[in-house]
Amino acid sequence: MKVVRKLKPETSWPALRRRMLVQSSTQLAQQWAADRQIKLLIVDCGGARTSEDVMGRCRDVLEFPNWAGPSWDAFNDLIHDLSWFPDDRLVVLFKSVARKSRVARE
Repeated sequence: MKVVRKLKPETSWPALRRRMLVQSSTQLAQQWAADRQIKLLIVDCGGARTSEDVMGRCRDVLEFPNWAGPSWDAFNDLIHDLSWFPDDRLVVLFKSVARKSRVARE
């Protein structure tokens, strides 16, 4: 009798393939930024359920100034005027953003 082991959902081929693509694209981005001496910040949105979760992750990774408000308008202002950010060159990579999630629609 042959025993067939079921893969857990997170180890299924589509999940494994997605993880491989994300990891390789992250590694490529890291190498690209390092070659050009550009600061690369990675915001991992995996598991975020609300836009507030995503905003919190952005605040943590980008280290927003204390005077910055918690709204998306404030986020927009901070991203378009980076005078508060210590580095001259910056790339922000958003990882694990689900297209069909509630967060992506907000």
